Amino acid sequence: MKWKGWTSLIIILIFLVWLIGTSINNQTEEVYTIGSIQALTSDVASIANRVRQGIDLAVEDLNLEPGVKIRVLHDDGKCDPPTGIAAYQKLVAVDHIHALIGPTCSSSAMAVAPIAEENKMVMMATVSSVPALKDAGDYIFRNRVSGGPHGVQMAEHTYNVLGKRKAAILFINQDNGVGYRDAFTKRFEALGGKVLTSQPYDKGEIDYRTPVLKAQQGDPDVLYVGGQQAEMVVKQVREMEWDVPIVGTLGFEVPEMLTVAGKHAEGVLYTNPAFDPDSGDPVVATFQAKYEAKYGEKAAAFDALAYDGAMLVGKALRACKGESDCMRDYLYAVKDYAGVSGTTTFDEYGEVAKPLVIKTVRNGEFVLLT
Repeated sequence: MKWKGWTSLIIILIFLVWLIGTSINNQTEEVYTIGSIQALTSDVASIANRVRQGIDLAVEDLNLEPGVKIRVLHDDGKCDPPTGIAAYQKLVAVDHIHALIGPTCSSSAMAVAPIAEENKMVMMATVSSVPALKDAGDYIFRNRVSGGPHGVQMAEHTYNVLGKRKAAILFINQDNGVGYRDAFTKRFEALGGKVLTSQPYDKGEIDYRTPVLKAQQGDPDVLYVGGQQAEMVVKQVREMEWDVPIVGTLGFEVPEMLTVAGKHAEGVLYTNPAFDPDSGDPVVATFQAKYEAKYGEKAAAFDALAYDGAMLVGKALRACKGESDCMRDYLYAVKDYAGVSGTTTFDEYGEVAKPLVIKTVRNGEFVLLT
């Protein structure tokens, strides 16, 4: 009888240990989901896919730590506002996401942001440049410098360093292109320069000769190109034997600039985040080693921004257990976060201030202007 009593007690103790262990295990395996809307099949697919890689690497690193797990679900927004909205609604209703990274393109980001704000969904933009996004609401954040400072810095370089006084502008007829155009124009003319003409071009065009011919009127001494598909503009400007200096935005640093524009890209100038994969900074070096080991290539600015954006969202998710107001407040409190894309501090608009550099294409490579 005594032996049977001890046997029963041991069985009960084993059951209790199993029950406690299961409870602890369930707590440590709690999962929070980040939704990602990237333009994976679009004219900016090369950027969007690198953004996806940066996000995936960040999630891997977040999950090296014990405790709450993070997962990411990527959806294709196709750089199209209705598609972006549909992707967001699916991620919310079906996948029950706790936060959003993206959409990639400014037009889609501006379409999704009001809905995310109404839903109190924290949204982190890592690519979208349209200046108006800063006014989209309290739950909308952006960890890259908007298009405004890019336009301002290139206007100052064009006027003060290149010594140009008459500019023409070609810009993609979308939110981001308009933002680049407005910022460059305002600063260039404030310095004493004159923008002779601003000509839009539409997404997906093959023939850019008409806007290029209009841009040539008045004989400008510099051409500013704002927005994606700049490689097609550069190519046709040079094929039309117009040797005007060409300046632009970080959208110049895409593989297509070297493959589509090719030799015609030599000497173009553009603004870019001050990210250097070979800087020697230990934070950047560690990231770069992981990135190269996983993807077999060096990271670029958009990859680094996506990594930092996902890391910050993941940290907020963990700290707040997915509660949206807490996550919002967590991100507004971020000060001097030492990420791979630079130091991040969010202002009252959820925006950041980070240094920019001027880069060029030299001997078929993207390099810092020296």
